[in-house]
Formats: sequence, structure tokens, C-alpha cells
Amino acid sequence: MATELEDGTMFTTFGRDPALEVLVPSEHGTAPLLLPAFEEAARQVPQDQGRCVAVDDADG
Repeated sequence: MATELEDGTMFTTFGRDPALEVLVPSEHGTAPLLLPAFEEAARQVPQDQGRCVAVDDADG
């Protein structure tokens, strides 16, 4: 999940406990391009709290 901040962007993993947060200052440009560097770290944290799905794929 991405949250725009005054001085950058905060990315928070969904469904992982503990969650991972990545703070990207505005001066680093396009924040989503930096996220692949954290992929391996995120894989080390179990994803047992659910997964993101498209609205059309959600139950209910």
C-alpha cells in the first residue's frame, strides 16, 4: 500500500506480520522503481494475514 507523505512516499506490505514499511524521500524520484530492492526481505516475512486481490476477484 502506498501513502503519499509531505516529503515522499511510504510503502507498507499487506498481509505480513510484522509489516514492512519503506519510506522513500521525494528527492529519490519515482518511488515504485525502488521497491524491487526490498522484494527478498519481504519474502522472508510470512504472508498469512491475507493477500491483495482485484475488486472483481474479492469474495462477497
